[in-house]
Amino acid sequence: MSATPDTEGLARLLDGPVISSEGRTYPIDVRWLPRSPGRSSGAPKKGRPRPKQQRGPDRIEPDVVAAVLQALSDDEGDVLVFLPGIGEIRRTERMLQDTLGPNIDVYPLAGALTLAEQDQALAPSPPGRRRVVLSTDIAETSLTVDGVRIVIDSGLAREPRFDPRSGMTRLTTVATSRASAEQRAGRAGRTEPGTAYRLWGKLEHGTRTRHRSPEILQADLAGFALELAAWGAPDDLQFIDPPPAGALAQARDLLTNLYALDQDDQTITPLGRKMLGLPVHPRLARMIAVDQSPLACAIAALVDERDIFRGRPDDVPTDLALRVGVISGARGHDLADRGAVHRLRDRAADLARRAGLPFDRGALNRRPGWRRAPARIPRSPCGAPARPAVPTPCRERRLSAQQRLARRRTVRRGGRPRRQARQGPNPARCCRRCQ
Repeated sequence: MSATPDTEGLARLLDGPVISSEGRTYPIDVRWLPRSPGRSSGAPKKGRPRPKQQRGPDRIEPDVVAAVLQALSDDEGDVLVFLPGIGEIRRTERMLQDTLGPNIDVYPLAGALTLAEQDQALAPSPPGRRRVVLSTDIAETSLTVDGVRIVIDSGLAREPRFDPRSGMTRLTTVATSRASAEQRAGRAGRTEPGTAYRLWGKLEHGTRTRHRSPEILQADLAGFALELAAWGAPDDLQFIDPPPAGALAQARDLLTNLYALDQDDQTITPLGRKMLGLPVHPRLARMIAVDQSPLACAIAALVDERDIFRGRPDDVPTDLALRVGVISGARGHDLADRGAVHRLRDRAADLARRAGLPFDRGALNRRPGWRRAPARIPRSPCGAPARPAVPTPCRERRLSAQQRLARRRTVRRGGRPRRQARQGPNPARCCRRCQ
């Protein structure tokens, strides 16, 4: 059930009548506060106080803070603010904490937060206090926040967009639809009359799409194609919105290259059924199904989930091995979010359980491919301890690429590099005494 469904598409597919049930709603006063991009650092509009932070040219946060201040001064009740993502929520939270009074609480609400943080945002305000809840679209349809009589809608949302050229999906900030705006405004009139502030103009509202673009038309279809193959669904399966033929064909080609589908009849393979039981992208599912190691589960969780490091993009390291070390507990980092680290550990353990693997955090530090130290120390022909044929990882890490290349080509004699011309039984394991 939905308050704003696509009834035309459903009726066309099901070939049946449309039955409507009007729920009890309270009147909502919609107020339009269009943004002015050219007014990034100038004076605020009349009736909208200026926040303490300097305005940015492309940021939504200053306009949201100004709308929150106006709503708190003009209306009663708690405030629910809709923002596109967790980044905007954190920036707005910092700005509001520096601006609001001591009797107003600010709580974030997003799927990336812990259950305790979400419960704190949903709990009613104590007597004599007000709160501002900064939420993503998680509170648009699935949640009811008690005490909210004011809704501030930024008019933005993040949706997955699949790029056929790169074969990857990325989140894109888009303008919300008119149906989504109605859903968000309805949060203010659940228990009593409320007010909805929209940070765009009434003219712009009429140009927005009626409904949100179906995800099947925008997202990566690799997982969807794998499920269709597992069901044995025919090619003429009916959908409310049929998937694009080009994107579906590209998804099946990817699954064939991953050996999840048979190349001849496009049926699912035993490897594909193992991949189907793992709730990650088929690329990552194949890595887990083939490697069968806790390290593969940890890497899949790191790639699939939000980063465990917090901070500015220029300050966050890009080393994947560092993140694996933080998850295993062998290393620490000042930018690591403790809650995110625990969530990633639980996600990696869940993937290992689904793959039938024991998850040991200590096993994440055992890097495959490195040779263990031999039980006996090999000796060179002269009786001296032999040099290892493969440099140890710590020694190899200290050498640059040019030094490693020169080390393989030359040996030093008397301070002058010469080509290694000795042809002994094993020159690489021989010592200086034998050379």
